[in-house]
Parts: sequence; structure tokens; C-alpha cells
Amino acid sequence: PKGKKEIIIINDGSKDKTLDIARFLEKKYSFVKVLNKMNSGKADSLNKAIKIANGELIAITDADSFPQRDAVLKMIGYFEDSNVAAVTSRVLVKNSKNYIERSQVVDYAIIAWTRKLLDFVDSVYVTNGPLSIYKKAYVQKVGGFDTKNLTEDIEITWHLLSEGYKTRMSYDAIVYTIVPNNFKGWINQRIRWNIGGIQ
Repeated sequence: PKGKKEIIIINDGSKDKTLDIARFLEKKYSFVKVLNKMNSGKADSLNKAIKIANGELIAITDADSFPQRDAVLKMIGYFEDSNVAAVTSRVLVKNSKNYIERSQVVDYAIIAWTRKLLDFVDSVYVTNGPLSIYKKAYVQKVGGFDTKNLTEDIEITWHLLSEGYKTRMSYDAIVYTIVPNNFKGWINQRIRWNIGGIQ
């Protein structure tokens, strides 16, 4: 609704021109705020941003992700169930030039399909970083995002589920993300995912 949108850009101690661009957008648009802070990681940054956010629902997206224009609209309806704490989206690959990138196109498609199957049995176990929406009050009730976990999006989901809340997945809400373009980057990403899951 008009006048209800608020965008918070978190600059987590970047050393490039991110802050300059963010400040430009803040001056240009009245609904944009910039949270400029020393580097402390994604989970801590999200916790600080949620504290200053005015909305009942908080949509989170990564800097390397590109939600489709209607993605948020397609996710909001799930919150008509008052017990829903978070809704996630379908993540697809944006870059698919070389072999390792193209192999992840299939990988991400399978992940999305299986996650939607889990949605039917109230078992969505991760609300992904590229685009998820959270009910602010429920996130705060469980203490926010865990700053010690390598995969804060997995941890927050399991924490919300353990408190009896529901998590859902909108297959129609699409977000494109940039995936690792070499084998080393891919291995490091999957190691991080698995260590976070174990944590």
C-alpha cells in the first residue's frame, strides 16, 4: 500500500562505493533508510535493521539477489494464517555461462521443487537468504538471528518451527541469485551450508 513501504539498506562495513550509492538512494527516495555500521556479519546486521524497521512484516534479500517485481506480493497472502512466522521464495540461478554455473541451474530447480513438497507437510526447513519474509514480532520473540551460526537462514527457521510457528514456501515468488562460478567457490558454499545445518 502507498506510504507503507520502507527499505533499509545495510552497509556492513563495505570498502567499495556501496555506501555512496546507498546514500544517494536515501536522498532520492523518502522510504529508503541507510544503516551504516562496522562489519559484524549478516545475522548481526539483520538484527540491528529489524530493531529500526517499522513494519509488521520484514522482507530480506541479499545484495547478490534479484527478486522479480511481484515476488513480495505473491508471498504476503500466506501471513493470513496468524501462525505463519516466515515465507520463503523460489531461488533460481541468474548467471549460467560456464559448466559449474549451469550445473547449479538444475541443482537450484530441484531444491525449489523439494522445498515446495515440504511446504505441503509444514516442514519448510530453511527460509533462504535471497528472499524471505518474516513476521517481525515472532523473530524478536525467539531472540533474532543467531550471530554464531554460519547459516542464519537455516537456524532462524528451525528456531521458529521449534516454537510451534509455521514456515511456508511460495513457488510462484521468484528471485534470481548469483551462484559461485568456479569449483572452489561452489565447494566453500556447500561446506558453509552443511556446517550451518550441523550447528
